[in-house]
This record gives sequence, C-alpha cells and structure tokens, in this order.
Amino acid sequence: MITTSEDRKRHRLLIVDDDQALLLLFSIALESANFQNDCASGGEEALELLDKNRYDLVLLDLRMPDVSGLEVLARMRERGDLTEVIVVSAYVPGAAVLRAASQGVTTFLGKPVTIQFLRDTVNRMLSPEIHSDFDRARQYARRLDFQSAYQVLVGNKDTDEIKKSLWAELFRALAMKGEKEGLQRLEGPSERLVTFQF
Repeated sequence: MITTSEDRKRHRLLIVDDDQALLLLFSIALESANFQNDCASGGEEALELLDKNRYDLVLLDLRMPDVSGLEVLARMRERGDLTEVIVVSAYVPGAAVLRAASQGVTTFLGKPVTIQFLRDTVNRMLSPEIHSDFDRARQYARRLDFQSAYQVLVGNKDTDEIKKSLWAELFRALAMKGEKEGLQRLEGPSERLVTFQF
C-alpha cells in the first residue's frame, strides 16, 4: 500500500509572537503538507485559541504586551495541557529559563533563528522516536517528571558534558524544589542554556 501525504498525520502548530513580521515569517516557513499553523499576536489571543483547539506544538515568545509567554505557559499547565512548547525569544533571563523548565519546556531558541534551524527543531520535537538518552529525558521533563529526567542524564554517556551537566543540574533542582540553593544557583544569565536543547 502506498502512503500519501494525506495519509500522514498533519501536525497542528500554534505560533505566538507580538512581532507581526516574525509571526508571518515563521508561519510561512513552517507551512507544509505536514504542518497546519495557527497564529496568535499576543498571549490573550493564544489562550483563546488554546481553549478552542488542540495543538501538537506551541512556539511561544516570552515578552508580549498583554499576557506574557510565561503566563500563557502557566495557564496551560494549570488546566492540564502538557502540549510541547518551544520558547523563541530575543531575551531569556535565567529566572525565565527556570520557570519555563519547571513547566516542562526543554527547548529555548534565541532570536534571530535561521529558518532551517527552526524547521529542524520543530521536526525533531514532533518526532515520536527516541534516538538517545536526551530524547528520553526530554519526554520525562515534558511530563514534569524531573527526577526521572535527572536520573537518565546522570547515566548518560554522551560526549557533550556541558549540555549534560547543565540540564542535569536544572532537573535535579526542579525535582527537589525545597532545595533553595540549587534553584538560586540557576537564576543567573542563561546564554549557555538558551543554546542547549534536547
């Protein structure tokens, strides 16, 4: 039996950004036979769309004038919506990384981002296959099971020790939320974290 593009699952994406030009660019770049995109120009509009529709992935800016990306994320999780989220933002302070990661976000893209890198990241995030321990840890984190995510990374033999140690420390701190020192150590500049994704 021949499989056509119509037979494959068409993923539904929600792209949220208050920059209209960027919103249009991302939408055009990600529109394909496999993706159907909805766009929201602010947090309030995003929440309305999330009330009405189910999405496979949300691309979320942090700084928006009405409702911030972190608030959108918090409201999603409060109502049990564990949809995968990619934070795409020009500025991601360490405290924002910590708050987003505590809600299961494992991918942070700094603006500007190349179209090809954006496409590759979206395709990887939507892939159900597990290719590495990092994929397994990301799945645990998405379900907010940070203890399991930490344990997977501790046992990981990947050569990228910087990436491994940063995320392992973050998940350890999130798994032990009462350990204030661990959380405070992570609330610094996030330039290194922004460049590392599962």
